[in-house]
Amino acid sequence: IQASHATNTRLLVGNINGFHKGDGGTRFRQICREIRTLEVDHAGFAEINSNIDRLEVKRILHETTKREFNHSVMSSSISSTPCSSSFKPGGVMSIVQDDLVSRLLIKGTDPLGRWSFCKYSGRDGKIIAVITIYQVCVRPTNKTGNIAYHQQVAQMAMENMDNNSTAPPIHSTHHTPPPT
Repeated sequence: IQASHATNTRLLVGNINGFHKGDGGTRFRQICREIRTLEVDHAGFAEINSNIDRLEVKRILHETTKREFNHSVMSSSISSTPCSSSFKPGGVMSIVQDDLVSRLLIKGTDPLGRWSFCKYSGRDGKIIAVITIYQVCVRPTNKTGNIAYHQQVAQMAMENMDNNSTAPPIHSTHHTPPPT
């Protein structure tokens, strides 16, 4: 990888398959160090599998980003389905670091844990949106349980959301990603 230049913005996206593995944040620290080493400006991760509503998980994420980056902002989304564990299937997270933080205009999330977004001020007054999306499997291997698919279906049923398909859609009339 070549050195990053001030005129470039480096993005990293992927399915991380879980930040919090009950290891006290070791895996998240390693990922943050790789983001810093690779000079990634915006990292977007699907399937974070972390219950970011739990205090100990929030603490690990906050302390780690504060230690690893000069400046950073996170935008995370998980479903609102109750979960007492630090492990919670699904969810997305975006991490913005260093110089790109100063260009961040707004960030937002979806209450079903399907996406998070960041909008940045670009050159010549342009607005650039980066949306991190996690689409659950259309045919889950588990017929019941607490996987992301079942969390989203249950939450949509509770909110009486229109669901014309067998899988929770990324786009719906109630929770649409922001226009780019």
